[in-house]
Amino acid sequence: PAACALRGVVVDERGAPLPWEALELHGPSGAGTDSPQGLNTLLAAQRHTRSDSLGRFAFENLGPGAYVLSTRSHAAAAPTRRTLVLGPGQSLVD
Repeated sequence: PAACALRGVVVDERGAPLPWEALELHGPSGAGTDSPQGLNTLLAAQRHTRSDSLGRFAFENLGPGAYVLSTRSHAAAAPTRRTLVLGPGQSLVD
């Protein structure tokens, strides 16, 4: 199966983009493809990234399964968590 992707924009409660926010993705360890390109080596139980200057972020080369996306805004006291499910080859824009 093809690799999955998760892309989106981090926004505040008013919908304004939040640049440079830390994001953490927790998902199935080793889940995903058995392709000759070695995508399994790119899959992990936990991955980190930061949003860019426009609040955009992306997690690429994911396997299908359930993931928990966490963000911790500089302005928020507690992290925001969301559960997302990716099907084989699905790219989810959130």
